[in-house]
Amino acid sequence: MAQVSNIYCRTQKTCVLPNVSKSQKPRSLPSVSFRSNLKGSFSSSWGLVLKSNDKLGTKKVRPLKVSASTATAEKPYRASEIVLQPINEISGTVKLPGSKSLSNRILLLAALSEGTTLVDNLLNSDDVHHMLVALGKLGLRVEHDSEKKRAIVEGCGGQFPVGKGEGQEIELFLGNAGTAMRPLTAAVTAAGGNSSYILDCIPRMRERPIGDLVTGLKQLGADVECTLGTNCPPVYINGKGGLPGGKVWLKSFCIMFLWFCIIG
Repeated sequence: MAQVSNIYCRTQKTCVLPNVSKSQKPRSLPSVSFRSNLKGSFSSSWGLVLKSNDKLGTKKVRPLKVSASTATAEKPYRASEIVLQPINEISGTVKLPGSKSLSNRILLLAALSEGTTLVDNLLNSDDVHHMLVALGKLGLRVEHDSEKKRAIVEGCGGQFPVGKGEGQEIELFLGNAGTAMRPLTAAVTAAGGNSSYILDCIPRMRERPIGDLVTGLKQLGADVECTLGTNCPPVYINGKGGLPGGKVWLKSFCIMFLWFCIIG
């Protein structure tokens, strides 16, 4: 192996080269550029060459320029800050949709009262629809405008028109409307009259208990029962005799439905 030492800019560098056969012609080795940027105009590049006497020499070569660039990641976008100032005052008009529970109670109260009642902001729902249909079957005059969410009800003064004539059996289908089933059970019982009533519903509603309310009505002297013996609808009501009255022991959540009995 051949060893070469080159002193450049007062710095010694040693290179080790492989053995070269004497029969080979002098040839230039790949040049290595040593470039110095010192103060002044000094700037040079040198390369190594192998001479015919197997000795290394140097020669001046063209400077090799190498440029490199480093990719830098783009800076993340930062949105300008948004400052929300505190709100000191809000004004306007908000019209809330009606409640199916309140809508049906008001409709039934309007039906049991005297005179004509205008009910506004009714909720358009299946429960309210079943209540309106049931009131029509009970002989009441009801005008309903679904677009305006309004109904006009002519009251019966406490006794439904169908109970004033000859005895007949009235069937009221109330779908899945619990807000119609329970209040109508109490109201029809209290209204009395000559007719009998069957309040029926869809199969799912037949699984919803109403036995506590029926028990309370029986304590007040009403002829009412759950026909399937399950304490759930259908409910049979014999209007004759109405609601004589008396003392009743009832769970608290059923008291509101007996209000209709008191009104009747």
